[in-house]
Amino acid sequence: MKKVLICGGSGFIGKNLIKYLKKKPYKIFATYKTKKPNNFNYVKWIKSDLTSKNDVEKTIKNYQIIIQCAAVTSGAKDMVTNPFSLIGDNVVMNSLVLKETVKKNIKHFIFLSCSVMYHHSKKKLKEKDYDPKKKLNKIYEGMALSKVYIENMCKFFSERSKTKFTVLRHTNIYGPYDKFENKKSHFMASTITKARYAKKKLEVWGNGNEKRDFLYVDDLCSAIECVLKKQKNSFELLNISYGKMFSIKEIVKKVKKIIKKNYQILFDTTKPTININISVDNNKVIQQYKWKPRNKIDDGIRKTISWYLKNY
Repeated sequence: MKKVLICGGSGFIGKNLIKYLKKKPYKIFATYKTKKPNNFNYVKWIKSDLTSKNDVEKTIKNYQIIIQCAAVTSGAKDMVTNPFSLIGDNVVMNSLVLKETVKKNIKHFIFLSCSVMYHHSKKKLKEKDYDPKKKLNKIYEGMALSKVYIENMCKFFSERSKTKFTVLRHTNIYGPYDKFENKKSHFMASTITKARYAKKKLEVWGNGNEKRDFLYVDDLCSAIECVLKKQKNSFELLNISYGKMFSIKEIVKKVKKIIKKNYQILFDTTKPTININISVDNNKVIQQYKWKPRNKIDDGIRKTISWYLKNY
């Protein structure tokens, strides 16, 4: 069995990936920073601060695969009000992990990037459509630049080492283990939490017209499994998306319908929002790796709400 280290195993994507890979032919190790998760006794847990050079050197050993899920994340509110919070630690963490990965001759490294570097567009954007010369969205700019830097470092190391690198530009991920009932939650988790406690009204920041591509977390996990099995190139950059945009207004209405509550949806245009449509083309991974998302948007939201209501 191949040894897999999941950096950030205690986080949203990390926990889902651990559960997904449980029945696969991998021996799983995972890092946590402060609190070790319960109910994951089949995993070898490693306490590690990945922004610490000493901790990274001690953590990364003789694994065949490293999947980098660790990141400082937040929702749109923090991106607007505290734009510096998502930059520094993420760059430091990944720089240290990448260097040690190559130094220890790890076979395969997967970096979970995202799609924030893509510009406003009505058409679906391919991997090659990112243009560093174009001005980035002001709110996304800091995180986008840090993600692109780490992507470039993956490519740099792939050309100078024996390690295989994969960069996955995924869209908005949602599902079980997300940050529900948390001030720093992602949009989907925040909306579901608000819907649960809403009585007469539910307030949404902005006019609700901006569009995003939402991908259920198990589909991201299946994409990771797919590249682990099939990637031959030393470096691969792939969009991982649902393949269709939905407006914030559409998602809020879907949540209301599925949770079966009667309240008024109010859009507050005086509050800050990220007014950009991000449409992501997933044809490359579909054609080259025979991957495609299996969970329709309504089914994914329904599964997420069901898990949330059972666990909170």
